[in-house]
Amino acid sequence: MAQNKNQHYVPRCHLDAFSVNNNRKSINMFHILNGNRIQNAPIKGQCAKAYFYGKDLILERALQFPEGEYATVVREMSSPEFSLTPQHIGALKRFWLLQYHRTDAASRRTAMMMADQDDIVFRGNIPPEHQMSEQDIVHMGIRVSVRTLNVIEDLKVCLVRNVTRTPFITSDDPAILTNRWYNQNKLARGRSHGAGNSGALLMLPLSPAIYCIMYDGDVYNIANSAGWVVADKFSDVSSLNQLQIIKCQSTLYFDNWEKIDYIQQIRDDSISLRPNKRHEIVKMILAYTDEEGEHYRPFDGSEWDKSKPLILQARTHEGWPNRWPSFIRFRASPKIYTNGSETGFARRAVIESEFLGAGGFHLI
Repeated sequence: MAQNKNQHYVPRCHLDAFSVNNNRKSINMFHILNGNRIQNAPIKGQCAKAYFYGKDLILERALQFPEGEYATVVREMSSPEFSLTPQHIGALKRFWLLQYHRTDAASRRTAMMMADQDDIVFRGNIPPEHQMSEQDIVHMGIRVSVRTLNVIEDLKVCLVRNVTRTPFITSDDPAILTNRWYNQNKLARGRSHGAGNSGALLMLPLSPAIYCIMYDGDVYNIANSAGWVVADKFSDVSSLNQLQIIKCQSTLYFDNWEKIDYIQQIRDDSISLRPNKRHEIVKMILAYTDEEGEHYRPFDGSEWDKSKPLILQARTHEGWPNRWPSFIRFRASPKIYTNGSETGFARRAVIESEFLGAGGFHLI
């Protein structure tokens, strides 16, 4: 096989932590769609495609740095003296962003969303110059991850230590973006959310015993000691595992084969929570203009007057769990900002960074 032909979109440094007996060679698998179970599968071929990042190997080699610093952090966590530092936090945030945008599932979602948008704009006749290859989309996703680091710099970070007999699991699309506030507050119900919105929760399992949570400290309070939260409830561990089933493309990974019945049960309990569609394209047409600017409203497309501006808004559907970890609690007076637009509800630090490109925000 040509050197570096087999390129991982979930890197070995992540999967190794979930290997059987920590042997860094084999891992247990469960396919959630067809129920297939595979014991001691080789890690070498998991979550990889031939030249996924390109034959020139430039990007493949560039990824070695963020993967390396992530692997160092995960390795150091096994030490009893480990304490979460700003350097560790930076490495974990960079890896989460990279992992969220780099998977095969992420590139497929982006490709489908772009195709749906172009189909509306070009009435099904998409010009060749608007068509992107899989590698183009993967590269674009990684560029987005680099450019948006400032969006999550304000998020607090904690590590969850699992002291139950039920392990954390991972998947072929392990970086989770979710939002309990958007899920449970009627003001946000039905809206799409992103990493810059109020109530953002960015999650990643690091090993069967450790989980990383990045959270909006203006909305949630997660009581911790030196950055650590102890998860001693089966329900809390399973609520985090459920997110992997909702998000993953098709495959769960875990270390202990004796837990296969648990994997089957939580899959059966959670499979219905996966969204039928991961996105929708909402067509917005100019409704009126006032001193605050232009105001758009949704419409079905049949009434489109081409002389009027059209905005296409892509709304993602991540799917919601049916339970949340008990240690993620709402603050009594959360700080949430809005300007009444489709931008939704934003965090103060993100507004100040001007990432959203809009003004007029006020505290609700």
